[in-house]
Amino acid sequence: MARREFALDLTRYHARHQRGDLAVFLTWYGNDLEPCLVIVPAHYEGHERVTPCIVPQKAAWIWSEALGDGAHSARTSYQFCEFLRINPDPMACIRITSIIREHIGDLLSIPPAPFETVVVADAIRRDSDGKERYSEIVDRV
Repeated sequence: MARREFALDLTRYHARHQRGDLAVFLTWYGNDLEPCLVIVPAHYEGHERVTPCIVPQKAAWIWSEALGDGAHSARTSYQFCEFLRINPDPMACIRITSIIREHIGDLLSIPPAPFETVVVADAIRRDSDGKERYSEIVDRV
């Protein structure tokens, strides 16, 4: 049976904040459960109508006022406005940038994902000299 995978699961998160009509999640994404910040409309009907705006932890530096890339964050804020169905005027773009910058410290301090694991198989590896190593193969639940 194929393993079911989620790129992003907003039912499991480290923190959630509401900023007017937007919700900010500090959560994990992908197979490696990388920390990220996600912005979505606070009130939406059905996940199929939402395009989450994701800022991976490894890209947090881009949003920094001191070290970041202002042009990149401005372009990305414009795209995020479009994804969130907000008129991408300069004030809306500044709002998105401000929300992200407000939570950069939170993003950088997200702990590893706390999801439980279960053992799904045992593995035995035998070296050329006959030495055996035993390992467990786990899956997140």
